[in-house]
Amino acid sequence: MSGRAESAADSCGTALNGAVEVSVDERGRVRSVRLHPQIVRRVGPEQLERGVVAAHAAARAAAADGGSA
Repeated sequence: MSGRAESAADSCGTALNGAVEVSVDERGRVRSVRLHPQIVRRVGPEQLERGVVAAHAAARAAAADGGSA
C-alpha cells in the first residue's frame, strides 16, 4: 500500500502491488478507482475489497499530508 499527493486537489493511493489505484480530492472523497484488468480474475472479491479500502486509506493519508505541507 502506498500513497502520494499529486496536487492539493488530487491524491492517489495504491494497493495490491499497484493493481488497485484510488484517487481522492482534497476532502478525501473518491474521484476514481482504477483496477488492473487482470486483477478481477486473479483475486477473490474479499481481497479486492480489502485492496480498494487500503488504497483509499493511503490516498486519504496522502491528501492529509499534502494539505499540511
